[in-house]
Amino acid sequence: MKNTFLHLAVSGVQGLNPYQPGKPITELERELGISNILKLASNENPMGASKAVLEALKGDDLEVEVYPDGNGFMLKQAIAKKLALQQDQI
Repeated sequence: MKNTFLHLAVSGVQGLNPYQPGKPITELERELGISNILKLASNENPMGASKAVLEALKGDDLEVEVYPDGNGFMLKQAIAKKLALQQDQI
């Protein structure tokens, strides 16, 4: 008998389908018999990162080992300042 914990999940989770990732470009090119496919899904950018991003990644103050502030405090602060708003209006 297969162990399953699905019955423990809330009904909304029980009805979810598993994520189906997109096919790699090389596989799609083989299947369709074409080349130079630009994949615009899966948060991929066919142009690559901008030079500004690449330079920013070289910075000493980059903290890639921690998750960013999910509430975007610094971003909201900057937007509020630029638009002369209170931070809670953002």
